[in-house]
Amino acid sequence: MIVTDDDQLAHRVRHARAYDFDEARHFWHKSLAWNLRMSALEAAVGRAQLERLDELIELRRTNAAYYTEHLGDLVTPLDTRSYATTVSWMYGLLVKDLEERDGLMAHLERNGVETRTFFLPMHQQPVYKSADSFPVAEDLGRRGLYLPSSSHLSTEDKDTVIGHVRAYLASRR
Repeated sequence: MIVTDDDQLAHRVRHARAYDFDEARHFWHKSLAWNLRMSALEAAVGRAQLERLDELIELRRTNAAYYTEHLGDLVTPLDTRSYATTVSWMYGLLVKDLEERDGLMAHLERNGVETRTFFLPMHQQPVYKSADSFPVAEDLGRRGLYLPSSSHLSTEDKDTVIGHVRAYLASRR
């Protein structure tokens, strides 16, 4: 779903989402495009989510603050900037190195906690492969992981995750 007040962008997006048919000649494609139209059900769910957007964002921010408060002494939470406001859609943290990250993720998985690594840096993706070096992106990709961050997490859920993270990291130090 895209929301914009830019008429030109809205026009381009509407065309791209529906095969970019030419306005004068039907089934004439001016550029590569896809069928990305959402169903009525997806639109209804999206609209309901938009109506609760502020509440859902605040719940995720609360989760992030809770994790930082209880884990900030052991891990490095992602930095926030004074000029930016995060929606905390994911709670990311950095550990010492790749070995610690992978070990922590395996420990959490054994205890029923789903995690994800940070995204692989773009220059290391097969489609964008480059010999260039981007040390910050590479470091984040090696040391970063995301903890559960759903707006539906209970305090008990977060405490369980925190307990497992703390137990694993304590066993390594």
